[in-house]
Amino acid sequence: MGEHQLINAATAVGLVEALRFFKVKIDYSSIKKGFAEAVWPGRCEVVSRKPLVVLDGAQNSASIKALKEAIKNNFEYKKLILILGISSDKDISGICRQLNGWVNQAILTRAKSSRAESPQALAQHFTTNIHSCISGVREALQRALKMAQVKDLILVTGSLFVVGEARDFFSGNSR
Repeated sequence: MGEHQLINAATAVGLVEALRFFKVKIDYSSIKKGFAEAVWPGRCEVVSRKPLVVLDGAQNSASIKALKEAIKNNFEYKKLILILGISSDKDISGICRQLNGWVNQAILTRAKSSRAESPQALAQHFTTNIHSCISGVREALQRALKMAQVKDLILVTGSLFVVGEARDFFSGNSR
């Protein structure tokens, strides 16, 4: 989902075509089958419909920008609730700048990772719409699910660690 994924797919096909120069031939039916069966967990992954919950491991300013376009072009919702956790070695200010003011409410959290930035540190990069700072992804999800109405969208992003914990939450697994 998202225009950026079409660019990625076209790049992959181009690479497969380039392999022909090295006598590696992959037939078109295999390429078609590969695209049809491709699954990329944690990339615009819908894990719930009512309310709509989307997980995306966008973790830099460019990927957040692409994610915003994908959300805008592919989903209808009344209110957007963000759950955001970012690793401390990422472009926190760039990511938050992309998200600041775009969401209706933000719940800032942290993954169970030594690299995770604290929710309070993330809050310093926002000027509006922070609902709360919650230290655990599971707790942040529980709060968002209580806040959300049927037509709302909960977006979980900022870190693959956060997305992984959210996937576990929705699949019933615990780490």
